[in-house]
Formats: sequence, structure tokens, C-alpha cells
Amino acid sequence: LRGPLGPATSSDFVTDNVFRSAPQVFKKPMRALGQIDYAYSKAHIRLAGDFQQANFIYNRFGRTLVGLHLAGAQLPSLEGCAFDSCYLAGVFVGDQNTNLALVTQVTVTLPPDATFPATTQVSDMLAEAAYAPLRPHETVGIYAGPGTISVTNSTFSQPTTAGHTTYPYTATRYRQIGIRSLGTSPSTYEQNTFEDLHTGIELSGTAGFETELTNNAFRNCEVGLRLG
Repeated sequence: LRGPLGPATSSDFVTDNVFRSAPQVFKKPMRALGQIDYAYSKAHIRLAGDFQQANFIYNRFGRTLVGLHLAGAQLPSLEGCAFDSCYLAGVFVGDQNTNLALVTQVTVTLPPDATFPATTQVSDMLAEAAYAPLRPHETVGIYAGPGTISVTNSTFSQPTTAGHTTYPYTATRYRQIGIRSLGTSPSTYEQNTFEDLHTGIELSGTAGFETELTNNAFRNCEVGLRLG
């Protein structure tokens, strides 16, 4: 997202696009030593470097490890976007200098799968996530960083309750988490729905900071709100 006049700004838009990978259908990239391994999109969009800001509106992300990866970039607006089968995270803030400001009317359908896809890309991506660690056997809808964030009128769910009720209670239990926030700035979560998830919202590092939750619905979640 860099044109002849410089990096993207708040007046630029990424609108009405579909980002999806289907490694079982399309020819996969070759791997060394004859390894048999599906290759998904590692991240459909990765924002870093001198990317300043732009608005993402009505885009669809699916069948990927991470839908939208913010690595040192600022994203002022994420509106009307849909995420499904993003196996590690729909939106992932992987840098402490990154900020995701406004999320509204977003639909996140977390995968109910008991295991990750058969690809070594998963371990590669887990190793890269140092600041905001991604965890094995876990998927997150929106993984927010330390900046102020507002999430409104959005839905986080999985397609079947069997995705969490049938798993054993062990340390490696696969978990679906709607929102995880590092919570180091005032944030707002209003009129969102969390349904059939392991955890609706998980907030950490919130001591001394203001977080406001208003008119959210938590339905059939094992844990609606987790603090600390």
C-alpha cells in the first residue's frame, strides 16, 4: 500500500476484497527435501515498515494462519470485514508500536477444529510471535496490542458447540478466544456478541487503565470475561 505519493494515509481505503487460500485444491509451493506439507497463506495481509494508516472496509479473510497481521503499522479503521478459518488469529497485533483503533461490524467465525492444519508453517509463525505470543492449540479472533481500541457491533462465534464441549480439559486443549487485549490503554467493547467460544474476552495488563464493556452478550461461552 504505497503509491507514487508515498505511504497510505487515513484517506486511503482497501475495500471489497476476498483473501483466501485453498492448498488442497490449488498447486502448493514446492518444499525442500520432498516434504509433504500443505502451504496455507501465512498472513493474507501484513502491514509494516512505513505504512502509516488506511481503512479496511468489507473485506473477507479465510483459510489462513493469520488474516491481518499488524507488524509496526497503524490501522485506524476495520469495518464490516469477515474472518473465518484463520487458524491462529483473525487480526494479530505483533508489535508494541502497533495500534488498531476502531473495529466495527466485524464478523469472526473461529475454526472449531481440534488440531491445526497439517503444515509446518504453524510452528514457524509461533516462533516469530515474540511480543504478543501466539499459543499452540489456540485461535484468537482479534489479538489487540497496547494502544486504545474500540470494538463495537461485532460478532465472534464458532459454527458448532462441539468445537469446545468435546475436548478434554488438558493443558493442550484447543481454545477459541473472541478478543485478547494486552490492555495497556483505555479501551471500549460495546454491543458485541460472543457465542459458543472457550473465552469471549480476555484482558491482561489492565491494572491502572480504564476498560469499558457495555451491552455485550456472552452466550454459551465457557468463560465470558477473563481478567489478568
